[in-house]
Amino acid sequence: MSYVLEHPDEARRLEQQALLSAYDMQGEVRDINLLPGEALIDLGCGSGLLSRELQRKFPHATIEGCDGSEQRLAQAKALLPAENAVHFFLSPLENIATDANRYEWAVARYVFEHLKNPVACAREVLRVLKPGGKLLAVDFDGLMFNLFPISPELNQMRQSLLKALPVNLYIGRELPSILHEAGFQNIKWSVEAHSFQGADLDAEKAIIEQRIRLAAPALEEVLGVAGAQHFEKEYLTHLGQPGATLFYNKFKVLGTKG
Repeated sequence: MSYVLEHPDEARRLEQQALLSAYDMQGEVRDINLLPGEALIDLGCGSGLLSRELQRKFPHATIEGCDGSEQRLAQAKALLPAENAVHFFLSPLENIATDANRYEWAVARYVFEHLKNPVACAREVLRVLKPGGKLLAVDFDGLMFNLFPISPELNQMRQSLLKALPVNLYIGRELPSILHEAGFQNIKWSVEAHSFQGADLDAEKAIIEQRIRLAAPALEEVLGVAGAQHFEKEYLTHLGQPGATLFYNKFKVLGTKG
């Protein structure tokens, strides 16, 4: 798993992002129900925001969060209230450091877009789920780049980034197929369109500016320093044009272990 936005400020950005309506965490996981004694793993838990919320909602269940970044786990532990019993552990998602058949639920929220081999990771999730256990995968399709109109120059930079960056910004549409190939059964999916206008656009623009700043080293590898700066200027200029449209499609996909 390669994370483009690896930075000490990323935890703060994730916490701020969760306050926006397009990133409605409670709505994304409303179908999860954990009975006392059952267990859930938060895959690629990042700042631990979702883990904390699920432990608050299901205090008698076991909530565990894993991530491949020591920095993000340290941030997650620092943000954990003393009364919250979430267990965080370091592990790559390609080889989750836990026993087979352990969890009733697994959640991957905005995670599959960062995976080099999403099918292999989904198979590993299948291993750690109990028979009948469920994986909920949530990811956007078209994040940042469902923008219109864009100039030929900006489109060329966009295509260069899509090819070179270790992130799939159109992963949403692929999730049902990924889970099927990994061996999940009874796959169900839904998609929501989120448009950004007025105050919502202003808020998303602020998040985008943070993303671009935190991803600067990765952008510079592809476009060069001057090119990355030019991309930021052109993108934000296009985003601010009268009549510009920005929207994301959010996929929620549920698969069951047979």
